[in-house]
Amino acid sequence: MTADQFISILAAITLIEMMFTTGLGVRFREVLRVYKNWHLITCAGVANYVFVPCAAIGGVLLPLVADGTASQIDVSRMVITLLGAQLLPLCLGLWVSDQRPEVALICQRPTARLSLALNLTLLTSILTSQFRFVAQIHAKGYLGMLLLLIAFMAAGWVLSGGEDESLKAMVLTTAVRNVAVALVVVTACFPGTAAVTSATAYGTFQTVAMAVVALFWGRVIPATELVRKKAA
Repeated sequence: MTADQFISILAAITLIEMMFTTGLGVRFREVLRVYKNWHLITCAGVANYVFVPCAAIGGVLLPLVADGTASQIDVSRMVITLLGAQLLPLCLGLWVSDQRPEVALICQRPTARLSLALNLTLLTSILTSQFRFVAQIHAKGYLGMLLLLIAFMAAGWVLSGGEDESLKAMVLTTAVRNVAVALVVVTACFPGTAAVTSATAYGTFQTVAMAVVALFWGRVIPATELVRKKAA
């Protein structure tokens, strides 16, 4: 088994386990309650399925096409991969959570730990096998990642309507892409190419950057608002 084959299998297992774990922590009634807020759901859909793809196409795919380095994308294989590795495990986790809540409660902690271990193993494996390519990423590459991340955050900010209760959720969830899904797609459709390196580099970059944003938003901004209120 080659390193690319191992990484592809590990990425699929990681995503399946992670989505199943996510489903275990959610109930159907909670999902239905969210879907009653049609305005928020519509805005989130536009941000994630219109703005984000457009930003990615404009910032990533069009330059590749212009340079003649773009690869042909197997859409059917990508859809099948996403259905099998993301949607089905998520639905299974939701079913267990709804029909066997006591089982879901028992499984949540060990499956969460397993998910963390699998993600760390996957990231380490990719960085080890692709280290030479990651080291070749120049400053302008990281600048492009930052601009792409800012565009995603801006989409969430604009479509949130400025409401305090939904602003933070929209910005953070729109900006943070599912790294495991990206790795499953690129390792299955573009094994051994720079796409794997790019997905890994951006996933690591966005995770660190958004952790800093979340920390700043959760601690610094509330403290500043409290001081302002006391001063008033």
